[in-house]
Amino acid sequence: LRRYKKRVYGTCFFLMGDKALAEDMSQETWIRVVKGAPDYRPLASVITWILRISRNLCLNALRTRNRWESFEESDANSLHDETANGEGLLSELQNQKLLQAAILKLPVSQRAALMMVTQEDKSHAQIAQELDCSVGAVKVLLHRARKALQKELEGS
Repeated sequence: LRRYKKRVYGTCFFLMGDKALAEDMSQETWIRVVKGAPDYRPLASVITWILRISRNLCLNALRTRNRWESFEESDANSLHDETANGEGLLSELQNQKLLQAAILKLPVSQRAALMMVTQEDKSHAQIAQELDCSVGAVKVLLHRARKALQKELEGS
């Protein structure tokens, strides 16, 4: 827990986009890890197994709640108004919030692939195996995610 709690929370926050939901998903991950420990087979490293549990929990929660569509235009306008008077740090915070909001608008599969390549530094083959798709499909997911982010951020 001590060794991997930050990585688990980071994965959950990246996917959920909300601190409280990320904490809930992190706690649920550790509950599932403890319950599943007797059945764990060391086919991969422990952290791979733990992150898969957290990723699956978050993706399932997102699918059932349609969370990625909850960002509203009023939130984007308030972010812009909030930082219009400041410079430096406020501008950077605005950019981070806009990026996070843009990421939350991505479809779940694109967000998961993007998270695995940027946060976990996984290869296309590893991502394909975890998402149960081809390497070509992973490349398409990443390309579409990057294009969607670029389009969203240029419009901000």
